[in-house]
Amino acid sequence: KPILVIHGPKGTGKTGLLRLLLKIIDPTEIIDSPVSKPDEFQIFSANRWAIGIDNVSKISQKLSDDLCKLSTGGSFVRRVLYTTEELTASVVQNVVILTGIPNVAERPDLLDRSLLIELAPFESKNRKTEEHLHKETFNYLPGILGDIFSILSSAIGLIDGVKVDDFQRMADFHRWSVAVGIAMGHTQDEVDAALKCNHQKQIETAKEASWIAELVISYLTERMFYEGTASELLAELRRYNDENGLPFYLQLSRMKPNSITNEIKRIDEVLRAYGVQFEQLQRSYERRFRISMDDKTRSTRRLTNQTGVLSVHHVDSFDDFDGRTQDSFDNRWSNK
Repeated sequence: KPILVIHGPKGTGKTGLLRLLLKIIDPTEIIDSPVSKPDEFQIFSANRWAIGIDNVSKISQKLSDDLCKLSTGGSFVRRVLYTTEELTASVVQNVVILTGIPNVAERPDLLDRSLLIELAPFESKNRKTEEHLHKETFNYLPGILGDIFSILSSAIGLIDGVKVDDFQRMADFHRWSVAVGIAMGHTQDEVDAALKCNHQKQIETAKEASWIAELVISYLTERMFYEGTASELLAELRRYNDENGLPFYLQLSRMKPNSITNEIKRIDEVLRAYGVQFEQLQRSYERRFRISMDDKTRSTRRLTNQTGVLSVHHVDSFDDFDGRTQDSFDNRWSNK
């Protein structure tokens, strides 16, 4: 189950949308789940089908890992109270909805499991009171649920005939998305395009959140490849950062050789989307690494640096699809 991440500036109705979604799929008066204490979060997850976490400003690495586990399915193990040796385990797989002003899903593994929705501010004339929204929800809820069940019924009948040539991450969800989309009157190409646009946003968000991605891409734009040990690679990146006045001195000063390669591996998909390859070379007694950028991406980025026009290697596949751009996909999908 993918994680729904709703973000946008204040005044965009994020909390109201969260309440509406929970009212439809898992009615409860409790909106926020406890996230500060791992044991409480695990108990809450085991007793709810849908979890809403409202007004999130930042996600810790531990919570990010737990959310990934809730998305793809996993187990939480904790000690039984008042005992020293007994354990209890909960196997969970939940629907998760996050809201916040920033896009709080930044780590690549969490982003891979996320559907990103950015809301725009309301005009003052379109705002409604809580009482008015409650009445509208009460009146429309039976019809909404009826439509959902009708669509799901049709999707169940279509799912066996769905064939996907190029799966996105979470292949089962991709396949069911196609079936649901067709049941709603869309084409498979439109559904695939929407998921590809979401994937592009994931990549761009992960790059913006990773100083290492920014540094490596900038470095390889000037130098096509680098080969050496982890220690040599770290020293080279420090040199490049200092010579070019980049703002990553503090992060690099705290980094150890094995940490730099582990971080690059963690953002491998992001780097590949920008034409960067990271390889571990087998050489007798020492581990050596090679990072490189393909000629097309490097040439495009160097031209971009000269003209100030942003170009992303990853977007090529979107431009090739029926000649339509990402913006047209976003607009077309949002109007459906």
